Amino acid sequence: MTQDRFEELILSQLAKLDVKISDLDKKVDDKLDAIGKETAWIRGKLQARSAFLTDLKSRIAIGVAIAAVIFAWFK
Repeated sequence: MTQDRFEELILSQLAKLDVKISDLDKKVDDKLDAIGKETAWIRGKLQARSAFLTDLKSRIAIGVAIAAVIFAWFK
């Protein structure tokens, strides 16, 4: 095997490896994008649930305060 042929073989193998690495890099980017979208969706759901619970807590506090006033008034 001549040195030129050996260099061609090495360069072709490096090119194949570069293509494989590029494919893997794209797959990883796609997975990270999917994870990012899912994380954003979960974060949105959690923020909505947190807002709902905060609102519910406020309404319960108002209800308890009204009940206390009514109870004190009739006592």
